[in-house]
Amino acid sequence: MQRITRDCFRSHSDAGRYSGRPISLEGWLTAEERLDELGIGYLADRYAYWKTSAAWARVKIIEVSPDGITVQEDDYGDAIGGVPLPSHRLAWPMPVELMPLTEVSG
Repeated sequence: MQRITRDCFRSHSDAGRYSGRPISLEGWLTAEERLDELGIGYLADRYAYWKTSAAWARVKIIEVSPDGITVQEDDYGDAIGGVPLPSHRLAWPMPVELMPLTEVSG
């Protein structure tokens, strides 16, 4: 997706995180190329959702729209299912409380 701000484009993911620096309006093709590089694979990644400043949960994104982002606590590949896992509705663009799992230590 692209957002025009004053006299430039800002490329951002579906989750609303900006990708790269602002690009002049004449550089829209560069912004489109950046979006192609980003793709949508990040939606399949696992994330850490900070419920409080001291507690986080491993989650996966199950819905993204400009109305919000829904994440569900991860079932670690449970194929049988069972108890429904908690889900959390977050603001769009992606809030700082939601970050790639690879950025969390411990």
